[in-house]
Amino acid sequence: QERSSGMCLAALLRMEAENMSEESYRMFYLLPFLIADAAWCFGNLLQLLDAPIALMWYLMYAIGVTGLLSALLGIRVVYNDFKKQMFNSAVLIGADVLWILGNVLWAMQDVLSELESDWFINLTCYLCVGIFATSFLAFCVSLRITDRHHPSAASTGTDLLLAASTNRSCCPCISPSEESIG
Repeated sequence: QERSSGMCLAALLRMEAENMSEESYRMFYLLPFLIADAAWCFGNLLQLLDAPIALMWYLMYAIGVTGLLSALLGIRVVYNDFKKQMFNSAVLIGADVLWILGNVLWAMQDVLSELESDWFINLTCYLCVGIFATSFLAFCVSLRITDRHHPSAASTGTDLLLAASTNRSCCPCISPSEESIG
């Protein structure tokens, strides 16, 4: 039994390696989150319509599974970016994955908020705020990280601001020498 499950896992990993490119993960990691977000909105609508509790549990399960799938695909993108020494992108996507996890936790709590106690709602709210704050800090850090082939976003922005400040023209499409002619 163990050997056959190990062989199935090896076959699955081989199939994944042959058929899924790194760009596929980058393009599709947000799709499951969008499904989770749509389920959250649908759950809020069903709360207004006094839908059965069983349906709300099903939606919470769907939100959790699709959110987890999105996070796992995002983690795969982060792993691939670290392997390629694309640190800026890895931290940026990692921050986005944290944001997704915070949103999924919030959505799951919100869909079943009528069934939960106040202390559980407060606990999940504090966890979500902590996750969102950590994600924000990671976004800020990603601005300062330099990739192997690219400068950091913050230094690129600073360079653009400095270049713009030396150009005294009012219109960015006219150089200062052309402006003095007219």
